[in-house]
Amino acid sequence: MQRDIIIVGGGVIGLMSAYFLYKSGRKVTIIDEGTIENSTSFGNAGLLSAFDKSPLSHPGIVFETLKLILKGESPVQFHPRLDLNLYKWLVNFILNSNEKRQKKTMILFEKYGELALDLYKQMMLDDALDFDLHEDGLLMIYTEQKSFDEKIVDCQDKKRFEILNPEQTKKYMPCANEKIKGSVLLKRNAHLDPKKVMLSTKKYLQEVGVEFILNEKIIDIKFENNRVKEVNSLTSSYEADTFILSTGYQTLLSDKIKTNLMMTPAKGYSITFKMPDELKPKMSSLFADMFIAMTPRCDDVRITSKLELGSTNPEVVKKQIDSIKKNFKEYTIPFEMKEEVQWTGFRPLTPNDIPLIGRDEKYKNLIYATGLGWLGITFAPAIGYIMNDL
Repeated sequence: MQRDIIIVGGGVIGLMSAYFLYKSGRKVTIIDEGTIENSTSFGNAGLLSAFDKSPLSHPGIVFETLKLILKGESPVQFHPRLDLNLYKWLVNFILNSNEKRQKKTMILFEKYGELALDLYKQMMLDDALDFDLHEDGLLMIYTEQKSFDEKIVDCQDKKRFEILNPEQTKKYMPCANEKIKGSVLLKRNAHLDPKKVMLSTKKYLQEVGVEFILNEKIIDIKFENNRVKEVNSLTSSYEADTFILSTGYQTLLSDKIKTNLMMTPAKGYSITFKMPDELKPKMSSLFADMFIAMTPRCDDVRITSKLELGSTNPEVVKKQIDSIKKNFKEYTIPFEMKEEVQWTGFRPLTPNDIPLIGRDEKYKNLIYATGLGWLGITFAPAIGYIMNDL
C-alpha cells in the first residue's frame, strides 16, 4: 500500500507536523514505537522560552559549569565512553559558545518562537484544543549576586523585562528563601502543559482520520533511484511518497544512510508533585544559576533539571533525583513534595541549539525534523508549519 506521507516518530514534533500537513489536505500516517503517551515530550517543563533567554551554548557556559561543579550544584554530568561522535559534539559545543553564534541563535529563537506561540493560540481557537496556555512570562531567579548584576544590565527595557528584588520575587515564588538575590521577569514568554498538548493533539488527529500505527518500531530503510522506497519494522514494510524522520535522539535510520546528524542524547529529569497552594509559584520560573525549571500546572507542580551526556541508562537514577532536590531545597523554604512522579528521558541536543530541519541531500523525499533538545515544546508548531512548507 502506497501512502502519501509517513512520519516516523510521534513525539510533539511528529504530531505537530501531522497537524499542519493534514490542514493542508495531505494524507498522513504516524508510525511510533510506543503509544505516544510515553514519549520524551511528556516530561518537558512546558516552558515556551524563546524570548530574551540565552541558548544553552552561550559565552561563559564552560566556566559557569566548572564553578557549579566545585560548589556541588552542577546540573551537568559527563559519562566518558568510546564514542567519537560524542567528543566531536563536545568540541563543537565549546566552539559554538561564543557571542556571534549566540546572537544568530537568538534571532532564530525570536522568529520561530513568535510563530509557534501564535500557532498554539490558533490551534486552541480553531479546534478547541486544551493546552492550558498561560502568557504570563518566565521568571529568571538568581542565586548568585554576580550573575544577577550581569543580567540586569541587559534588561532595562521595561516593555520586555521587570527587575525584582528578593521580596518582590517571593510574591511570584512564595517558596523561595532568603538566599535568592533577585529575579528578572521575561515578559514575552509563556508556559503550557505538555501532557495536554500531546493528548489533545493526538485525539484531534485520530478524530479527523490521521492514521496511527503504534507499538511498531521502524528498524530499516530501503531506497530506489535516490529515493526512499519504504521503511521496515520486524514484521511489516511501509511505502510512501514522502518520509519525515522525527525520531528524537534516535539516529538508527539516519545512520543506515550514513548521514551523521550532529547531535547527542541529553538525559534530563523531572519531578512532578503536589505542594501547598500558598507556596506554589505564580508562573513558570527558572533558577538560572542552577538550571532548575519550575512550572505550575492545573493540579500539581513540575521541576526539571540535569544534563547527562554520554549516558545510555534509560532508568531514573536516584542519585540524580536526590541531587536535584538538594540543590532546589537550598534556595526554598521547607515543604513536603506529595505524590511524587519521577521521570527521565533523552532529548536530541545539537551543539549550537539549532534544530536539524530539512531534506536529505541525496534522498529528496526524506525530510529530517529533529535536534530540538529541550525546545521541542517551545518550537513544535513552528516546526510542523515548516514541514508543511517543505
